[in-house]
Amino acid sequence: VNGNSYMTRYNLNEKSNNALLDELGLPGGDLALHAVITSGISYAAFIRLAKLLCIDVTKLATCLSITPVVFENRKEVGRFTAEESDNIYRVVCVFSAAIVFFEGDHKKAAIWFQSKVKGLGGNKPIDILSTSAGGNAVIEIIQRLEHGVFV
Repeated sequence: VNGNSYMTRYNLNEKSNNALLDELGLPGGDLALHAVITSGISYAAFIRLAKLLCIDVTKLATCLSITPVVFENRKEVGRFTAEESDNIYRVVCVFSAAIVFFEGDHKKAAIWFQSKVKGLGGNKPIDILSTSAGGNAVIEIIQRLEHGVFV
């Protein structure tokens, strides 16, 4: 499994996922997304993502290894760094995969994201998305569930 397999399996440019990008105020298309990520995802998009995940913004920041001091700075500046934005985009990709698995039900996907999953060593999916390896692990669990493998 390579470092970005979650992006290969769950392409956010597919029709079924454009709604999530729209809800977050993010563009479709890889080049447009690249431009947004490199210039920094907006604080407003981060807030919308936290609301969709039914999670407090500070908790989401913590899950992405963004300290409270840095988070306050991003709030003032209005956007995140390119590296932070890439991490936020990872959450978007994996959340999109969960939404697809739960047949479009954002709420069920959000609840699952914050539930301990045996196949993830008892971790909550949201708590291991600070790395690509964690993102891959969550996608692997979703793929196994899609194929009826109990995890």
